[in-house]
Amino acid sequence: KGTSSNGAGDGETSSLVTAFEDDEYLDRPNLDILGASLDGYKRTKSDLYDDAALSFMHALRLDIYSSEEAELSKEQKSAFVEWVDLLYWTLPPTWKLHTLILDLRTNIDMALSNRANLVRFAEQHSDVVLEGRTRWTKSCSHGRESEGYACGMWALLHICSLGVAERHKAVLGGMERATAAHAALTVRNYIQHFFRYVCGHQCQSDFMVMYDKCGFHHCKRFKQITKKNTKPKEESWKEFALWLHEVHNDVTLRLISAEAALHGRRKLTFEEQEAAIWPSTHACRLCYDEKGKWNRDNVFNYLRTEYWPGGIHNWRFVVLDKNDYEYVSPSTFRVEPWTLIRAGMIVIAAFLVADIARQRYLLRTGRYKKFDGDHYV
Repeated sequence: KGTSSNGAGDGETSSLVTAFEDDEYLDRPNLDILGASLDGYKRTKSDLYDDAALSFMHALRLDIYSSEEAELSKEQKSAFVEWVDLLYWTLPPTWKLHTLILDLRTNIDMALSNRANLVRFAEQHSDVVLEGRTRWTKSCSHGRESEGYACGMWALLHICSLGVAERHKAVLGGMERATAAHAALTVRNYIQHFFRYVCGHQCQSDFMVMYDKCGFHHCKRFKQITKKNTKPKEESWKEFALWLHEVHNDVTLRLISAEAALHGRRKLTFEEQEAAIWPSTHACRLCYDEKGKWNRDNVFNYLRTEYWPGGIHNWRFVVLDKNDYEYVSPSTFRVEPWTLIRAGMIVIAAFLVADIARQRYLLRTGRYKKFDGDHYV
Protein backbone atom coordinates (compact mmCIF):
# COMPACT_ATOMS: atom_id res chain seq x y z
CA LYS A 1 0.00 0.00 0.00
CA GLY A 2 1.31 3.47 -0.88
CA THR A 3 2.21 6.30 1.43
CA SER A 4 2.39 10.04 0.99
CA SER A 5 6.03 10.02 -0.02
CA ASN A 6 7.81 13.01 -1.47
CA GLY A 7 7.18 11.81 -4.99
CA ALA A 8 3.98 10.38 -6.29
CA GLY A 9 4.30 7.02 -7.96
CA ASP A 10 4.19 7.00 -11.74
CA GLY A 11 2.23 3.75 -11.98
CA GLU A 12 1.06 2.52 -15.36
CA THR A 13 -1.94 4.21 -16.86
CA SER A 14 -5.04 2.17 -16.17
CA SER A 15 -7.59 1.28 -18.82
CA LEU A 16 -10.17 2.72 -16.44
CA VAL A 17 -11.72 5.51 -18.50
CA THR A 18 -15.13 5.58 -16.89
CA ALA A 19 -14.10 7.89 -14.00
CA PHE A 20 -14.66 5.09 -11.49
CA GLU A 21 -18.33 4.54 -12.25
CA ASP A 22 -18.07 0.76 -12.03
CA ASP A 23 -18.68 -0.69 -8.55
CA GLU A 24 -16.21 -3.44 -9.41
CA TYR A 25 -13.50 -0.82 -9.00
CA LEU A 26 -15.13 1.57 -6.59
CA ASP A 27 -16.62 0.03 -3.47
CA ARG A 28 -15.92 2.93 -1.11
CA PRO A 29 -17.92 5.46 0.91
CA ASN A 30 -17.86 9.12 -0.14
CA LEU A 31 -15.65 10.47 2.63
CA ASP A 32 -13.08 13.21 3.02
CA ILE A 33 -9.51 12.57 4.08
CA LEU A 34 -9.90 13.78 7.67
CA GLY A 35 -11.73 10.87 9.25
CA ALA A 36 -12.17 8.96 6.00
CA SER A 37 -10.40 5.84 7.18
CA LEU A 38 -11.04 6.33 10.88
CA ASP A 39 -14.81 5.94 11.08
CA GLY A 40 -17.81 4.87 9.06
CA TYR A 41 -19.75 8.10 8.63
CA LYS A 42 -21.41 8.28 5.25
CA ARG A 43 -20.82 11.45 3.29
CA THR A 44 -22.49 12.44 0.04
CA LYS A 45 -21.18 14.93 -2.49
CA SER A 46 -23.97 17.29 -1.57
CA ASP A 47 -22.78 17.12 2.05
CA LEU A 48 -19.24 17.84 0.92
CA TYR A 49 -20.24 21.02 -0.93
CA ASP A 50 -22.47 22.16 1.93
CA ASP A 51 -19.61 21.70 4.40
CA ALA A 52 -17.18 23.56 2.13
CA ALA A 53 -19.57 26.50 1.72
CA LEU A 54 -20.19 26.69 5.46
CA SER A 55 -16.46 26.75 6.16
CA PHE A 56 -15.91 29.54 3.64
CA MET A 57 -18.64 31.61 5.29
CA HIS A 58 -17.23 30.80 8.72
CA ALA A 59 -13.77 31.96 7.62
CA LEU A 60 -15.16 35.34 6.56
CA ARG A 61 -16.71 35.78 9.98
CA LEU A 62 -13.82 34.48 12.09
CA ASP A 63 -10.48 33.98 10.36
CA ILE A 64 -9.87 37.01 8.15
CA TYR A 65 -9.92 39.65 10.88
CA SER A 66 -8.53 38.79 14.31
CA SER A 67 -10.81 41.33 16.03
CA GLU A 68 -13.39 44.04 15.36
CA GLU A 69 -10.73 46.77 15.57
CA ALA A 70 -8.07 44.95 13.56
CA GLU A 71 -6.91 46.19 10.17
CA LEU A 72 -5.51 44.07 7.38
CA SER A 73 -2.01 44.78 6.12
CA LYS A 74 -1.39 45.21 2.40
CA GLU A 75 0.12 41.73 2.36
CA GLN A 76 -2.99 40.25 3.97
CA LYS A 77 -5.31 42.10 1.61
CA SER A 78 -3.34 40.84 -1.36
CA ALA A 79 -3.50 37.26 -0.05
CA PHE A 80 -7.26 37.49 0.43
CA VAL A 81 -7.90 39.01 -3.01
CA GLU A 82 -5.81 36.29 -4.68
CA TRP A 83 -7.75 33.65 -2.70
CA VAL A 84 -11.12 35.01 -3.80
CA ASP A 85 -9.95 35.23 -7.41
CA LEU A 86 -8.65 31.66 -7.26
CA LEU A 87 -12.06 30.44 -6.09
CA TYR A 88 -13.71 32.60 -8.74
CA TRP A 89 -12.06 30.80 -11.64
CA THR A 90 -11.65 27.29 -10.20
CA LEU A 91 -14.95 26.48 -8.49
CA PRO A 92 -17.75 24.78 -10.46
CA PRO A 93 -19.61 27.64 -12.19
CA THR A 94 -23.08 26.54 -11.06
CA TRP A 95 -22.22 26.49 -7.35
CA LYS A 96 -24.31 29.03 -5.43
CA LEU A 97 -21.21 30.10 -3.53
CA HIS A 98 -20.38 32.17 -6.62
CA THR A 99 -23.04 34.72 -5.70
CA LEU A 100 -21.00 35.68 -2.64
CA ILE A 101 -17.65 35.46 -4.44
CA LEU A 102 -18.85 37.74 -7.26
CA ASP A 103 -20.13 40.29 -4.76
CA LEU A 104 -16.81 40.26 -2.92
CA ARG A 105 -14.85 40.75 -6.14
CA THR A 106 -17.09 43.60 -7.27
CA ASN A 107 -16.96 45.43 -3.94
CA ILE A 108 -13.60 44.30 -2.60
CA ASP A 109 -12.59 47.73 -1.23
CA MET A 110 -15.70 47.99 0.87
CA ALA A 111 -15.55 44.34 1.93
CA LEU A 112 -12.00 44.70 3.23
CA SER A 113 -12.47 48.09 4.88
CA ASN A 114 -13.24 46.44 8.23
CA ARG A 115 -14.48 43.24 9.82
CA ALA A 116 -18.07 44.42 10.18
CA ASN A 117 -18.40 45.01 6.45
CA LEU A 118 -16.90 41.65 5.55
CA VAL A 119 -19.27 39.86 7.92
CA ARG A 120 -22.16 41.87 6.47
CA PHE A 121 -21.30 40.61 2.98
CA ALA A 122 -21.35 37.04 4.26
CA GLU A 123 -24.68 37.49 6.03
CA GLN A 124 -26.33 39.03 2.96
CA HIS A 125 -25.67 35.84 0.99
CA SER A 126 -26.13 33.34 3.80
CA ASP A 127 -29.67 32.29 2.87
CA VAL A 128 -28.73 31.62 -0.76
CA VAL A 129 -25.38 29.96 -0.14
CA LEU A 130 -26.20 27.91 2.95
CA GLU A 131 -29.96 27.47 2.49
CA GLY A 132 -30.51 27.62 6.24
CA ARG A 133 -27.71 25.24 7.23
CA THR A 134 -25.78 26.34 10.30
CA ARG A 135 -23.86 23.18 11.22
CA TRP A 136 -21.46 20.90 9.44
CA THR A 137 -22.61 17.40 8.63
CA LYS A 138 -21.76 14.71 11.18
CA SER A 139 -19.61 12.96 8.60
CA CYS A 140 -17.42 16.07 8.61
CA SER A 141 -17.57 17.35 12.19
CA HIS A 142 -17.90 14.06 14.11
CA GLY A 143 -19.78 16.15 16.65
CA ARG A 144 -17.01 18.79 17.06
CA GLU A 145 -17.48 22.20 15.42
CA SER A 146 -13.75 22.88 15.11
CA GLU A 147 -13.26 19.62 13.23
CA GLY A 148 -16.15 20.48 10.93
CA TYR A 149 -14.54 23.81 10.05
CA ALA A 150 -11.23 22.17 9.17
CA CYS A 151 -12.91 19.39 7.22
CA GLY A 152 -14.97 21.86 5.18
CA MET A 153 -11.93 24.01 4.39
CA TRP A 154 -9.97 21.00 3.18
CA ALA A 155 -12.93 20.03 1.01
CA LEU A 156 -12.93 23.56 -0.46
CA LEU A 157 -9.20 23.29 -1.17
CA HIS A 158 -9.65 19.95 -2.96
CA ILE A 159 -12.54 21.26 -5.04
CA CYS A 160 -10.40 24.25 -5.96
CA SER A 161 -7.44 22.02 -6.88
CA LEU A 162 -9.63 19.98 -9.23
CA GLY A 163 -10.88 23.23 -10.74
CA VAL A 164 -7.34 24.18 -11.77
CA ALA A 165 -7.37 21.17 -14.08
CA GLU A 166 -11.02 21.47 -15.11
CA ARG A 167 -11.42 25.24 -15.51
CA HIS A 168 -8.09 26.71 -16.72
CA LYS A 169 -9.31 26.92 -20.31
CA ALA A 170 -12.17 29.16 -19.21
CA VAL A 171 -9.86 31.95 -18.00
CA LEU A 172 -9.52 35.09 -20.13
CA GLY A 173 -6.88 37.65 -19.24
CA GLY A 174 -4.48 37.46 -16.31
CA MET A 175 -3.18 34.13 -17.57
CA GLU A 176 -0.10 34.40 -15.37
CA ARG A 177 -2.44 34.03 -12.39
CA ALA A 178 -4.17 30.96 -13.81
CA THR A 179 -1.39 28.41 -13.34
CA ALA A 180 -0.78 25.48 -11.02
CA ALA A 181 2.15 27.31 -9.42
CA HIS A 182 0.17 30.48 -8.75
CA ALA A 183 -2.75 28.49 -7.36
CA ALA A 184 -0.42 26.72 -4.91
CA LEU A 185 1.24 30.01 -3.92
CA THR A 186 -2.20 31.54 -3.33
CA VAL A 187 -3.15 28.67 -1.03
CA ARG A 188 0.18 28.97 0.77
CA ASN A 189 -0.36 32.69 1.43
CA TYR A 190 -3.93 32.16 2.55
CA ILE A 191 -2.83 29.49 5.01
CA GLN A 192 -0.08 31.79 6.30
CA HIS A 193 -2.47 34.63 7.12
CA PHE A 194 -5.91 33.10 7.67
CA PHE A 195 -5.66 29.44 8.68
CA ARG A 196 -5.00 29.84 12.40
CA TYR A 197 -8.40 28.53 13.52
CA VAL A 198 -8.41 25.71 10.97
CA CYS A 199 -5.39 23.76 12.17
CA GLY A 200 -3.49 25.94 14.65
CA HIS A 201 -0.22 27.86 14.54
CA GLN A 202 1.95 24.74 14.46
CA CYS A 203 0.06 23.41 11.46
CA GLN A 204 0.45 26.79 9.73
CA SER A 205 4.17 26.81 10.45
CA ASP A 206 4.67 23.22 9.28
CA PHE A 207 2.84 23.92 6.02
CA MET A 208 4.87 27.06 5.31
CA VAL A 209 8.18 25.33 6.01
CA MET A 210 7.14 22.44 3.79
CA TYR A 211 6.04 24.74 0.95
CA ASP A 212 9.01 27.10 1.13
CA LYS A 213 11.38 24.13 0.90
CA CYS A 214 9.62 22.88 -2.26
CA GLY A 215 7.89 20.12 -0.31
CA PHE A 216 6.69 17.17 -2.39
CA HIS A 217 8.77 18.57 -5.27
CA HIS A 218 6.25 21.27 -6.17
CA CYS A 219 8.93 23.64 -7.53
CA LYS A 220 9.59 21.11 -10.27
CA ARG A 221 6.09 19.70 -10.64
CA PHE A 222 4.40 23.09 -11.13
CA LYS A 223 6.90 24.33 -13.72
CA GLN A 224 4.59 24.20 -16.72
CA ILE A 225 6.66 26.29 -19.17
CA THR A 226 10.17 25.18 -20.17
CA LYS A 227 12.51 25.72 -23.12
CA LYS A 228 11.31 22.48 -24.65
CA ASN A 229 7.69 23.03 -23.68
CA THR A 230 6.42 26.54 -24.47
CA LYS A 231 2.81 25.53 -23.91
CA PRO A 232 1.70 23.71 -20.73
CA LYS A 233 0.99 20.03 -21.24
CA GLU A 234 -2.54 19.02 -20.34
CA GLU A 235 -1.24 16.61 -17.69
CA SER A 236 0.58 19.46 -15.91
CA TRP A 237 -2.74 21.00 -14.83
CA LYS A 238 -3.42 17.91 -12.70
CA GLU A 239 -0.30 18.36 -10.60
CA PHE A 240 -1.85 20.78 -8.10
CA ALA A 241 -4.65 18.34 -7.20
CA LEU A 242 -2.19 15.45 -6.88
CA TRP A 243 0.23 17.55 -4.82
CA LEU A 244 -2.53 18.73 -2.46
CA HIS A 245 -3.67 15.13 -2.02
CA GLU A 246 -0.16 14.14 -0.88
CA VAL A 247 0.13 17.20 1.37
CA HIS A 248 -3.23 16.49 3.00
CA ASN A 249 -2.26 12.91 3.72
CA ASP A 250 0.95 14.16 5.29
CA VAL A 251 -0.96 16.66 7.46
CA THR A 252 -3.33 13.90 8.57
CA LEU A 253 -0.44 11.69 9.64
CA ARG A 254 1.13 14.58 11.57
CA LEU A 255 -2.12 15.35 13.39
CA ILE A 256 -2.75 11.71 14.30
CA SER A 257 0.85 11.31 15.51
CA ALA A 258 0.63 14.50 17.58
CA GLU A 259 -2.65 13.39 19.15
CA ALA A 260 -1.19 10.00 19.98
CA ALA A 261 1.84 11.66 21.60
CA LEU A 262 -0.43 14.00 23.56
CA HIS A 263 -2.10 11.01 25.17
CA GLY A 264 1.23 9.44 26.03
CA ARG A 265 1.06 6.81 23.33
CA ARG A 266 3.97 5.37 21.44
CA LYS A 267 4.67 6.34 17.86
CA LEU A 268 2.22 5.15 15.25
CA THR A 269 2.89 1.71 13.89
CA PHE A 270 3.38 1.18 10.19
CA GLU A 271 -0.07 -0.42 10.03
CA GLU A 272 -1.67 2.62 11.73
CA GLN A 273 0.06 4.97 9.32
CA GLU A 274 -1.12 2.88 6.39
CA ALA A 275 -4.68 2.93 7.71
CA ALA A 276 -4.67 6.74 7.82
CA ILE A 277 -3.63 7.19 4.17
CA TRP A 278 -6.50 8.11 1.87
CA PRO A 279 -7.78 6.54 -0.26
CA SER A 280 -7.17 3.09 1.12
CA THR A 281 -6.65 0.05 -1.06
CA HIS A 282 -10.18 -1.02 -0.13
CA ALA A 283 -11.58 2.32 -1.27
CA CYS A 284 -9.56 2.46 -4.50
CA ARG A 285 -7.51 -0.55 -5.48
CA LEU A 286 -6.47 1.00 -8.78
CA CYS A 287 -5.01 4.05 -7.02
CA TYR A 288 -1.94 1.89 -6.30
CA ASP A 289 0.45 0.18 -8.67
CA GLU A 290 1.94 -3.26 -8.15
CA LYS A 291 4.72 -1.74 -5.99
CA GLY A 292 2.24 -0.03 -3.67
CA LYS A 293 2.99 3.46 -5.01
CA TRP A 294 0.40 5.97 -6.11
CA ASN A 295 -0.92 5.51 -9.63
CA ARG A 296 -1.18 9.17 -10.56
CA ASP A 297 -3.81 8.88 -13.28
CA ASN A 298 -6.13 6.79 -11.16
CA VAL A 299 -5.65 8.93 -8.06
CA PHE A 300 -6.63 12.00 -10.07
CA ASN A 301 -9.69 10.23 -11.45
CA TYR A 302 -10.64 9.21 -7.93
CA LEU A 303 -10.24 12.76 -6.64
CA ARG A 304 -12.33 14.04 -9.53
CA THR A 305 -15.10 11.59 -8.72
CA GLU A 306 -14.98 12.55 -5.04
CA TYR A 307 -14.83 16.31 -5.34
CA TRP A 308 -15.97 17.46 -8.78
CA PRO A 309 -19.63 17.50 -9.89
CA GLY A 310 -20.66 14.93 -12.44
CA GLY A 311 -22.75 15.46 -15.55
CA ILE A 312 -22.76 18.32 -18.04
CA HIS A 313 -21.65 21.72 -16.79
CA ASN A 314 -22.78 25.19 -17.75
CA TRP A 315 -19.49 26.41 -19.21
CA ARG A 316 -18.71 29.96 -18.15
CA PHE A 317 -15.70 32.05 -19.13
CA VAL A 318 -14.10 34.19 -16.43
CA VAL A 319 -11.92 37.28 -16.71
CA LEU A 320 -9.11 37.84 -14.21
CA ASP A 321 -8.19 41.45 -13.58
CA LYS A 322 -4.98 42.72 -12.03
CA ASN A 323 -4.80 42.44 -8.26
CA ASP A 324 -4.81 46.07 -7.10
CA TYR A 325 -3.62 44.92 -3.67
CA GLU A 326 -0.69 42.96 -5.09
CA TYR A 327 2.09 42.67 -2.54
CA VAL A 328 5.61 41.56 -3.38
CA SER A 329 7.23 40.00 -0.35
CA PRO A 330 10.95 40.65 0.23
CA SER A 331 11.38 36.87 0.21
CA THR A 332 10.38 36.99 -3.46
CA PHE A 333 13.77 38.49 -4.18
CA ARG A 334 15.65 35.78 -2.28
CA VAL A 335 18.48 34.46 -4.45
CA GLU A 336 19.70 30.92 -4.15
CA PRO A 337 23.45 30.43 -3.45
CA TRP A 338 24.04 28.63 -6.76
CA THR A 339 22.44 31.55 -8.60
CA LEU A 340 24.92 33.95 -6.97
CA ILE A 341 27.85 31.67 -7.84
CA ARG A 342 26.69 31.38 -11.43
CA ALA A 343 26.22 35.14 -11.71
CA GLY A 344 29.72 35.71 -10.33
CA MET A 345 31.20 33.26 -12.83
CA ILE A 346 29.45 35.04 -15.68
CA VAL A 347 30.79 38.43 -14.54
CA ILE A 348 34.35 37.06 -14.23
CA ALA A 349 34.12 35.43 -17.64
CA ALA A 350 32.91 38.70 -19.15
CA PHE A 351 35.87 40.59 -17.67
CA LEU A 352 38.31 37.96 -18.96
CA VAL A 353 36.86 38.09 -22.48
CA ALA A 354 36.97 41.89 -22.45
CA ASP A 355 40.58 41.89 -21.21
CA ILE A 356 41.69 39.40 -23.87
CA ALA A 357 40.02 41.47 -26.56
CA ARG A 358 41.74 44.60 -25.24
CA GLN A 359 45.18 42.93 -25.22
CA ARG A 360 44.72 41.72 -28.80
CA TYR A 361 43.68 45.20 -29.89
CA LEU A 362 46.75 46.78 -28.29
CA LEU A 363 49.08 44.22 -29.86
CA ARG A 364 47.54 44.81 -33.26
CA THR A 365 47.67 48.60 -33.12
CA GLY A 366 50.87 49.00 -31.12
CA ARG A 367 49.21 51.40 -28.75
CA TYR A 368 50.47 49.43 -25.79
CA LYS A 369 53.98 51.00 -26.22
CA LYS A 370 55.05 53.96 -24.15
CA PHE A 371 56.21 57.12 -26.02
CA ASP A 372 59.41 58.92 -24.82
CA GLY A 373 60.24 61.98 -26.82
CA ASP A 374 60.69 60.98 -30.47
CA HIS A 375 61.08 57.29 -29.75
CA TYR A 376 58.91 54.35 -28.73
CA VAL A 377 60.44 52.46 -25.85
